[in-house]
Amino acid sequence: MSKFDVDGFSELKIARLNLERLYFKKISSKIRQFEEMPRLKILCGINGGLPFNCLMTDIYSGCKSIGKICYGNCSAAEYWIEKKHNFGRPVLNIYEEKLFIDSVLKLPKSQRWLRQG
Repeated sequence: MSKFDVDGFSELKIARLNLERLYFKKISSKIRQFEEMPRLKILCGINGGLPFNCLMTDIYSGCKSIGKICYGNCSAAEYWIEKKHNFGRPVLNIYEEKLFIDSVLKLPKSQRWLRQG
């Protein structure tokens, strides 16, 4: 039976998170040489190229540096790193008002909310 700390994480879970952080710190110097994150058009829903109608493109592509990503584990960071892009250097995506409004108007009438990313 494992011990738990104040937040309810087992010692094993904490050890795994620490190993993941070590891995990301080890590869962070290589990542600095990767390409800039792609600048995407900010669109909504399936007609805008997203997997669900409740989603829209993030305002920025990328996020925190590799050593500071959430809990040392981020599927978006892993995806872009595998594609040789520097996830830790965010770039502002492209907002074209007409394209964005068109993508909103193509959403189903029943779609009442959106989520970035």
